[in-house]
Amino acid sequence: MKINEKQTKKIKYKNTEYLLNVANNVKNDFLEEERLGIKEEDRKKFQASYGKNELTIRKFSHWYKVIEILISPFNILLLTIATIELLLYFFYDKSFLSLFSAGIVYLMVLLAGVVNHIQDYKAYKSSINLHKLVENKYFVYKKNIDITSKINPANIREDIISILETDIVVGDIVYLNGGDVVPADCKIIWMDDLVVNESSLTGESDPIYKKYTNNRSDTIELENILFSQATIESGSCLALVVNVGFDNYATSFLAKDKNKKEASSFEHGMKNIIFILIAIIGICTPLICIISGIKTNLWVEAFIFSISVAVGLIPESLPAIVSSNLVVGARKMAKENIVIKDLSVVQNLGGVDILCTDKTGTLTVDEVELDGFKDFDGNETDHLKDIMFVSSFFQKNHSNKIDSAIIQKIPDNWADKLEYEFLDDIEFKFEKRLTGVLAKKKTKSYQITKGSIEELLNISKFVRTKGKVEELSQKHIDKIYEDIANLSSKGYRTIAIASKETKTYSEDNLIFEGIIMFFEKIKENTKEIIQKLYEHNIDLKVLSGDAKEITENLARNLEIRNPRAITGKELNELNEDEWIDVINNHNLFVKLTPYDKAKIVEKLKDKINNVAFMGDGINDAMVISSANVGISVNNATPLTKSVAPIILLEKDLGVLENAFIRGREIFANTLKYIKITIASNVGLLLTLILSTIIFKFPVATPLQLILQNLIFDFVNLLFVFDRVDKKWTKKPIIWNTKMVIPFAIWNGIGATIISLSNFFIMGYGLGYFDPGTIMITNDHKLDMFQTSFFIECITTHMLMIITLRSADLTFIKTFPSIKYFTFLMTFFFFSLIMVYILSLVNGTDYAIPTSKTVIVLLCLVPTAIILQECFKQLYKQFFKDWI
Repeated sequence: MKINEKQTKKIKYKNTEYLLNVANNVKNDFLEEERLGIKEEDRKKFQASYGKNELTIRKFSHWYKVIEILISPFNILLLTIATIELLLYFFYDKSFLSLFSAGIVYLMVLLAGVVNHIQDYKAYKSSINLHKLVENKYFVYKKNIDITSKINPANIREDIISILETDIVVGDIVYLNGGDVVPADCKIIWMDDLVVNESSLTGESDPIYKKYTNNRSDTIELENILFSQATIESGSCLALVVNVGFDNYATSFLAKDKNKKEASSFEHGMKNIIFILIAIIGICTPLICIISGIKTNLWVEAFIFSISVAVGLIPESLPAIVSSNLVVGARKMAKENIVIKDLSVVQNLGGVDILCTDKTGTLTVDEVELDGFKDFDGNETDHLKDIMFVSSFFQKNHSNKIDSAIIQKIPDNWADKLEYEFLDDIEFKFEKRLTGVLAKKKTKSYQITKGSIEELLNISKFVRTKGKVEELSQKHIDKIYEDIANLSSKGYRTIAIASKETKTYSEDNLIFEGIIMFFEKIKENTKEIIQKLYEHNIDLKVLSGDAKEITENLARNLEIRNPRAITGKELNELNEDEWIDVINNHNLFVKLTPYDKAKIVEKLKDKINNVAFMGDGINDAMVISSANVGISVNNATPLTKSVAPIILLEKDLGVLENAFIRGREIFANTLKYIKITIASNVGLLLTLILSTIIFKFPVATPLQLILQNLIFDFVNLLFVFDRVDKKWTKKPIIWNTKMVIPFAIWNGIGATIISLSNFFIMGYGLGYFDPGTIMITNDHKLDMFQTSFFIECITTHMLMIITLRSADLTFIKTFPSIKYFTFLMTFFFFSLIMVYILSLVNGTDYAIPTSKTVIVLLCLVPTAIILQECFKQLYKQFFKDWI
């Protein structure tokens, strides 16, 4: 999904007026009643009227999929050929060959279509099941409530039931508590100390204090509306559901684009290859028909032969093989906690060369650790340690990171010796960024307050230094800020702590006691994983909302390249030309809005990069849709997971690195199949054209060409089991159609030379040719020659697979996987057995090969391997590439 300038300036929301009316108590359909809430027996009726609270996944249309398969270029060509064969059977000579050939082609189309259909349907069901797996439950009222009467919070839990998020309907009264993600747009009807975090919507981390009434007109600023996907930071509330599904503010702007996706370079390349193959077959098969017809004057037989050549050359299993490769790869990744919702994106994984990700939860653990504390003079005193422990120990809310970090450092027996007695606590106030407690020590009461350096200095009048309390001067303040700047440059997060003797809490005349330092825990092995990303030629760019100094220090510790940070504000001051330089010389981007992230990803893509973006908030949803590879995590917001084609079941950089390697393995195997298959077909096509010109007899019968193609299709399915050389996972694999054609022509010519050489070896060495000629006038010898060519073709194709699957020397520096090699040999011996069986049936154009024939053909194997290796090494010298 392309992010244009209009999208980045303003999101258009169709329900703006409606939501404004709700916020301002303008009556509407469901607000007419003074009693609200949904009885269980009425839930289905409300769902029918207002819809379910879900991001509707487009239903899988079986008929649409069938039509899509039938009208693909390959299948249109195959069905046309099969229909011609069928017409020949009914209106020409009732030949079993025509009926058999048509049946084989129809069977191939059916098999490929069924495989493709089943795999697409499994991907659809997987997406549905994933949504159910991660769906949340919420408490709602099970009956109507009178909103005109005073609500008693004590009775709330007696009247609520738990239901799935998708079962919530307009009119429900939902009970939300600290930590809950708001399931739908709601209007507050009761609350207790409610604070909301809307950073997943706006990108701004500042807390929002909600009210019962509204004095704002901008949709996102409505004061008594809770927006879907926002988080309840603290407090609790009862709220009336006023929107569900795509009517929610958070989800509506993606509704139109949700099921659209940008075609990848691989998909474009595949279309080009298909049309090139069709063009080659469309030109060459008539040529074979004309040459054969002129030489034999048997035009109908020449036409039938050329039709069989066309069938033999079309890799009709290509869509099924590509899909199978993706499915096998997706299953492997599922075992590594990577869920693939859209199989087509797996190819893009293999080409990723830039990863954009956030910092918290990916590079660092989502928590902080207490590293130390110091008073104004830089000392760790017992007095400062005691008031620091007391301030956190007596806090009611121990879920915040700061207090949790301090409490973890409290010694086991400290509470038993505690001289302080709890009196009261003051909840953290976001607008002032302060929290505090009142505690009694013997006969005196003390206030201990901690929080933002700036805010605490504003309400401090004194400072404790060298055991004495002095009046806080500008000189003291300058030193404190100098200490803070020094600590920030080293990557520390800091808060200040102050106290005073008092019986009532007040924010004035405090004594500045000191500074407490924290640092973010870096995830285990993160540094090593980042180096592995670099080894695999993936550049890491950190998109963070954190402070510049902290992010830069973390980057230096992790040895991230170009550890220079630039802020969103600085980015927006650049002109378009300056963006290129910034992208090249910065890997850290901080204090970003969602649209800053979107623009960074778009600019990176403009540089012909393949960009992966990992995010978990609503503000990341459009960037995920825009990236070449969009990645979310299991605990992300529902909307973000709905648009992300890849879900990580754990937010871990190591898991992501494995995903890129698996993507490259899958992509490499797919490219190997495409290149080798096309090279093999080019080789067969050139062999048939040249043999038709050189010889006055057909080197193969139509039946043999069709059976040979059928065997090749099944053999090619085995590519999914092959291993990939490690060096092909060290760099991004980018689709390049221009490199497929020279690979196919070069190695196709090599296969043609091998086959033509074998023709003369078989013709003269085995005595098939008439003495002194290149003619075969004996019917039995012709059957033997054609049977030998059938075996030679099967053998050459197997050797091409084994030899061309790797750039290294075959059997010396590289070897196929045991499973893959075993399957290949099984098919090879099956083909030989089939030849002997068919030779015993009259009218099948096969003759029983003599032991001499088999020995000669086996002796040709090492020669063929050497010749193919020579062509491979020459190709590498000329084109400096392989896969």
